Amino acid sequence: MRGAVGRRVELHFSTALIGMVRSFPVHRSEPMPQHDASTLLRPRNIVLVGASDRPRHWSGRVFENLRRFGFKGGVYPVNPKRNDIWGVPCYPSVRELPEAPDHVVSFLPADLVFGLMEESARAGARSALVFAGGFGEGGDPAGRARAARLAAIVRDTGLALCGPNCLGNVAAPSCAVTLPDDGLETIEAGPVAVIAQSGGLCVASTASLPSAG
Repeated sequence: MRGAVGRRVELHFSTALIGMVRSFPVHRSEPMPQHDASTLLRPRNIVLVGASDRPRHWSGRVFENLRRFGFKGGVYPVNPKRNDIWGVPCYPSVRELPEAPDHVVSFLPADLVFGLMEESARAGARSALVFAGGFGEGGDPAGRARAARLAAIVRDTGLALCGPNCLGNVAAPSCAVTLPDDGLETIEAGPVAVIAQSGGLCVASTASLPSAG
């Protein structure tokens, strides 16, 4: 981002970066299903599966951002080895929460994501976020198989999915901040939405827009 003129923000991208993005092959045998993305941005509650109080763990960062920015819904950590974490109760599974899960955030390794997505959908979740990589980003056969399996689960369950291998969302109107960045200082609802393949680019753009008006 080079600067702003009036209320216009100018974004300048490297052609090398664009080439890298275009180089990733897309393997799609049928049209992607139409899911309701609003469930990602206006969740009734947020469930953090794989919650850990290890220093700098992403789950702790997301929990703190949700609390700091004032998310009004329930926030439920899940870890079967813990009874409490961050000063709040910790639950053994998505089936044993005070209410049905709505938006499930996975901090689990790739191979554990499939069971969680299926279990979450059965428990009533409408959307999910998967941070883990390993779903064919590098074009490896095992990763592509994981991606196909996850796509089938999304298609069969109707879950609206963000990810895999992503950096979360910042939904200012609902204060649903699942971005694991503890450097985010303010969020403000407005007429501009930023959707980026690069998490770093998205974070930088989001941080710069308020100063541009």
